[in-house]
Amino acid sequence: METITDNFRRNLVVYITFVFVLISRATMYSPWLEDWDSVQYALALDDYSIANHTPHPPGYPVYIATGRIIDIFAKNDVFALTLLSVVAGSGLFLAYFYLAQRMMSRSSAYWTSLLLMSFPIVWALSEVALNYIVGLFFVLLIATLCYLCVNQAKPKAYLYGCAFLGGLSLGYRFAEYSIVVSLLSLILYKRKRLIELLKTTVYFLAGVMVWLVPTVIDTGLSQFVFLYREHSDYVYWHDSIFADDITFWSRLHDLKWLLETGYTKWIFVFFVIICFYIPRNWKKIYSDFDYLFIFVWLVSYAVPLFIFYNLEIPRYVLPLSVPLLLLIGKIADRSVYVKLILVFTIFPVFMTGLRYAYLQHITLPPTVAPVKYVLNNFDPKDTTVVSTFTYRQFQYYAPGLVNYLGSEAPLEFNTESVILEHNGVLTLPGLLGYNLVDEREFTGDRKIFSRVPTTKLFVYKKVDK
Repeated sequence: METITDNFRRNLVVYITFVFVLISRATMYSPWLEDWDSVQYALALDDYSIANHTPHPPGYPVYIATGRIIDIFAKNDVFALTLLSVVAGSGLFLAYFYLAQRMMSRSSAYWTSLLLMSFPIVWALSEVALNYIVGLFFVLLIATLCYLCVNQAKPKAYLYGCAFLGGLSLGYRFAEYSIVVSLLSLILYKRKRLIELLKTTVYFLAGVMVWLVPTVIDTGLSQFVFLYREHSDYVYWHDSIFADDITFWSRLHDLKWLLETGYTKWIFVFFVIICFYIPRNWKKIYSDFDYLFIFVWLVSYAVPLFIFYNLEIPRYVLPLSVPLLLLIGKIADRSVYVKLILVFTIFPVFMTGLRYAYLQHITLPPTVAPVKYVLNNFDPKDTTVVSTFTYRQFQYYAPGLVNYLGSEAPLEFNTESVILEHNGVLTLPGLLGYNLVDEREFTGDRKIFSRVPTTKLFVYKKVDK
């Protein structure tokens, strides 16, 4: 039986690499709340209210609760949420390697682990106050437990624990439900035991109820249902393939950009390898459960991604990273040429990921820059802000400013300066007594600040009578 010392020696390179991964994340985290959602999460640490969209439905209560626990010691809500991403993003390396070495050789597991950590999207989301990398970390833990449960000799506690954790993890990030449910269903199908199906369902629902019941009680059932429907309708009509201005081909074009941005152009080399390998080896693939496990994982997220998600935001392709690399690792074990390509691609992908992470670390985001500009150049007591994309950032970083969401601006203003933040045309009747005196534009790299790469300020001064 292998001792702890033997295990440490055998995995020494892995542990050393993990330390470097952790250092790379810890030293280059972003100190800013660049994204609208990240501000809502930070505000939720002090005032949790789905009705006020702090945060938006379904509320992510387990994520917020974890952030609050860290904040007790950190005393800084931005750092608390970012630290959670740093830890989860670094732990992803060990969690992935643990699963990968059970599907492929240790060398392929190690090289694909390095590539996973080098991907720009994985690196960047490990350094910001968002829940995407945390959600992926827990999905990977659940997938590992599911994979172990294929072995009928494993205690049923593995399966039931996996189901409970799966339900609980949706309180970190709900969008991964399709992966969790699909993998659990696959394992239950393989085990073919009705009583396990019933008990697993109970444990899964129990995990969901742990966070859902308190959330509904806090929000109110009717209010919770209304807010969730409202949010779902927005996604359906604004982000999904069913929106009026979206076509099948535009979705493909947008998906290509997301994959290139999140994984670099090298990802398409691996897609070509996969497309050539699968038809030529379909018999081996059919008889190997690992491939079925990976395909179920991949398809269970890829289909909802293509149909429902906003394909203008690279972070939505993050959950594809793990099953794609597991598939590449399996193929690399059968072809020395594929393994050479795998090893060769790590350096250029690493350099791209490093550049993105460093720029994200040192750059003042275009959603925060307008706030800093206003605070440094205008009297907060005699300035009114009407904002759109930066409404949450003004709310968080400049709580003393009068700040209206664009659609809620008053019919008249009584301050010396009125500042509009909008990227289009915003006409307000209250500006009749004001002249436009200045315009400012704040721009960031779209591959880093993809959701809002550019913001504009229009400065109005009251006309002297």
